[in-house]
Order: sequence, then C-alpha cells, then structure tokens
Amino acid sequence: MSLDPASSASHFWQIGELLDYLFERCPVADLASCARVSKLFHSHASDHLYKNVSKIQNVFQFLGPVAQQTFRQEDGKLNFAYYLQPHIWERFIPYGERVRSMEYDESKLPLGCQLVDFCFNEIAATCPTAKVFPSLLSATLVWRGIASRGRFSINFLGESLRRLSVDCDADTLKYFLGSIHRIARNLESFHLACANSLNDTEAGLLALINGLPTLKEVTLPSHLLSTEVLLALSTHPHIESLHRSDSQSSTATSTNTPKGLNFPEGGFERLRKFKADTDLADMISWLQSGPIPPSLTTLHVCSRTLETNANIDHCFTHTSKALPHLTVLILDFTTHNTAPEGTTAEVAGNTFKSLSGLKHLEVFTFDHPAPLLIPEDHIAQMVKAWPALQSFAMRTSSVCADEQSILSMGILVTLAQSCPKLRSLSFVVNTKLAPSQNFSKKEGFAYPFFELDLGCSPIADARAVATFLSQVLPENASVTYCDKDPSTMTTSAALQATLTSRQQCWKEVTNWLGPLIGARAREKDAETKVKSITAELDLAKQENAELKRKLENLSRSIKLKSAPTTDYGQS
Repeated sequence: MSLDPASSASHFWQIGELLDYLFERCPVADLASCARVSKLFHSHASDHLYKNVSKIQNVFQFLGPVAQQTFRQEDGKLNFAYYLQPHIWERFIPYGERVRSMEYDESKLPLGCQLVDFCFNEIAATCPTAKVFPSLLSATLVWRGIASRGRFSINFLGESLRRLSVDCDADTLKYFLGSIHRIARNLESFHLACANSLNDTEAGLLALINGLPTLKEVTLPSHLLSTEVLLALSTHPHIESLHRSDSQSSTATSTNTPKGLNFPEGGFERLRKFKADTDLADMISWLQSGPIPPSLTTLHVCSRTLETNANIDHCFTHTSKALPHLTVLILDFTTHNTAPEGTTAEVAGNTFKSLSGLKHLEVFTFDHPAPLLIPEDHIAQMVKAWPALQSFAMRTSSVCADEQSILSMGILVTLAQSCPKLRSLSFVVNTKLAPSQNFSKKEGFAYPFFELDLGCSPIADARAVATFLSQVLPENASVTYCDKDPSTMTTSAALQATLTSRQQCWKEVTNWLGPLIGARAREKDAETKVKSITAELDLAKQENAELKRKLENLSRSIKLKSAPTTDYGQS
C-alpha cells in the first residue's frame, strides 16, 4: 500500500483494502455472518455479498418484513407472500444499490425457484427508483416459457448498464429489444442467443446498433447477421469485437443473411477481435478473398466439424498471409465436436509450420476433442518463431491413454528456454516418460505468476513430478489439472477410473508443490546471500591488497627520506 501509514486517513484506507482482499476470498456463508453480526464489517461484507447475484430472490428477500417469510410457493413457482408497499423499499434499496452483476437464468433455476409474473409486476409498479438495481453494470437474462415474460427485462436495464447478455426466442425478444437502446444508452457489450427470428427482429437490432454510440462488443447468431445488420455494425464508429455465434437451429435461416463470411467493403475500421462459429471452408474462403479489416489482431474460430490435416494446414497458410500482424489465434474443434474413444487427432507436427510467419503472435490456442500426437521438436520449432508468445495451449477434451501422450516433461525446459515472455501454458504431457531434457538452474519460467494447466496428463509418481515442477516453476506459479467429475463424462468405465486415479495423483502434486517451491526459493535466496557475501569478501580482499600496497610504498618512501646522507666534499 503506497499511502503513508502514519496518517489516520491512510490507516482507514488500508483497513478497507485489507477487508476487500479478505472478503473476496470468503465463502458466502461467512460473508453473510459478517454482514449480520458486525457493525464494523457490515458495509464491506454486504458490498461483496451482493456485488454478484445469481439468484435474485436472495436480494428480493429484503422486500419482506424482518423475521417474516418473503416468498411462498404457488403452483411450483415463487410468489410474494404479501403485496408490496412503498415503505418496504426503504430496507431493500441499500442492498439493491450494491448489486453490480446480476444473472437471472430460468434454464438453471430448480423447480420452485422461478418467479411468477405477479412478482415482476409488483416490483415495476412500486419501486420508487424505477430501477431495481440502479448501479448495475452487467446483466444476464435467460428467459424460458411464456414469451410475454420478456417485458420484465426492462426492470433490470438502466443508464449504468455496460454489459447485457440475453438468451431467449424471438417471440420473447420482441417485448424488449426495441427498448434497450433507449433505456441502457451507455451499453458497451451486447450478447444475444436466439434460435429463430421474426419479421421485426432485424429492425430491432438495427435500432439497437444505431442507437448505442458507445457499443464496442457484439455477439449475434449467424442467421441474424443480415446484410443490413452487418452494414450497420461495419459503419459503427466504436465496434471492436464481433462474434458470429452458432445459429443453434437448422431452421433459423433468412433470405437476407449472406452465406459464408462476408464483411462490407471498407467497414469495421476499429474491429480488433473476430470470433466465428463456422465451417473451416468458409473461413478459408474469407481469408482468401476478404475483405479483412486491417485493424484485426484477434481471430477465434470455432469449427463446426472436425477437419483433415490438409484443411487445417490450408487454413493456417492463408491466416499467415491475410493476417500477418495477428497477436491472438484460437482454433477450437472441441465446442461443436466429439471424437470416438481411442482415436487420435488427424493433425501432424508440420501442420503448424506455416504459422511461423506470425511474428507478433502472443496467444496461441488449439483445442481438439482427440489426443494430439505432436512431437516435441515440432513444438520447439513452432514457439521459437514467436518471440512475443505469452500464452500457449494445445488441449484435448478426451482422457488420453498413456500411449496417446508422447510429450515428456522435458518440453517444459524447452519452452522455458525458447519463450522468455511466456505466462501460461496448457497441454497434456506424459510424466511417465523420461524427460527429454534435464533441468538447468537458468531454464525456469521467468514470469512470477506463471499458470500451468496439465489437464488429465498421465502420472504415476506424484513426488517425482512435483520435484521436477518445483525446479522449473517460479515461486508464485499455479498448477491446475482436470477436476471434472468422471461420472459426468461420456467415456468408458475404464477411462473414468483412469481419470479418477490421475486426479488423485495430481492433487498430491499440488500438495507437494507449494512446500517444494518454497524450499527452492529459500535455497535460492540463501545462494544469493552467499554470493553477495562472497562478493563483498572479495572486494574487501582487493581493498586490503590495495591498502597493503600503498602502505608498503609509503614505508619505502619514508625510509628513503630518513636515510643519512654522506658529504663527499668534506672528506
């Protein structure tokens, strides 16, 4: 903390910062206890308790009298146990003003937790501030059921809102789409998931885009990106990020929706990030023919189908030619695809050779549902071509058998040598293999908060793996692994058992790692101190030798001056 600790004002702010730090890491139950029992901590604890709300009934409970039940069950849904009165809001408002992020997702609500229409109507009719959460910055609304419930979205919109994510059908969307730009006029990010469209959906989107001058980030399903909508986005002065998401329905088509990827000529002057759920053939066609915004530095492709090695190589070749200044490249085959158990990805090491032309690349991610058999020397060649690389990931969503993982832990030494700016790393290694390279004290990762994700890598000796990692990782590094519940994965019982065993081993690794890294840090600190003392001793020896030389010279000079002289003239 940079403030002067001697001043009372500084002391006050230090306490506030400390409380914020602690409360950010507190379980919800502990936060609630602090908010209830401590006057000193009540304000800070309440800020963190209600900052992010995923169940709005947890906040709406303050619309009820103290010590009385706010809601009652009615036909499998929640309803207020009484009619709202204006004075009731006095107790609610201090908590409603604390909410910064809210999620109302009817697809996730368990039975009996969905609010009835009466609740929303009562809130809209009696709220004295007109906005339930006047300081809300981010809202996620997922509507299911009767379309007219979409009109309740307006209750959560306001001038403070910066990010809005909506998931509903077009019939629900029509109840509030045309109002968004008038009520949430400072919106910067808009994400829409909608499986169909109506005749007036396009008009509502055009009004939203043209009516929000601060809009920077937009996500729309492909069937809603009509020629007119694309044109409006391309001429918007501040659009920086565009996500062309999957349509979610084969019936969601429009005669006005262009096929493939087509940007208007000369538009999107500020577009930096483009993400597309698409076929690789359409992506290649766009990279070949354009037009491509010159400002584009981030490309994220979610391929709808698994592709051959030749097609992936073709895509990478055209990416390097069309976007030589790319800083972020993500190719994801996992979101829309699965791979048969026991198969490996049809991806060769030389597939990535054409990407060596991307000299400014900082982030590279390649996700595939099948195990990747990429040799270490090909990975080494790849990363050496990217001097600015900060994040590198080659992930698989499947549980690899031991023979399906060919990378040894020596790859960590290679990457530490080749990528001095690397901050995060994610791939599967086979820790049962002998490391291809041994560790040298000069070859550890430099970034102090390095992140290493090893997925469900094969492992046998947790202590040996932890010892190796402690030598290569910095003191504040974090190591993660696949912690999914094996029973939820669509794999054989044998692979589920394998995953369970590996998870236990990796848990042991993380338990060992902290003390080992700490011991290495103390050893390194001791070595540094010894070197410092040795250097001081050597300097002192040099100074003593110099003083001794000067003393000897002075002694000789004195002897010469004090020696008797003979007067030969009187002899």
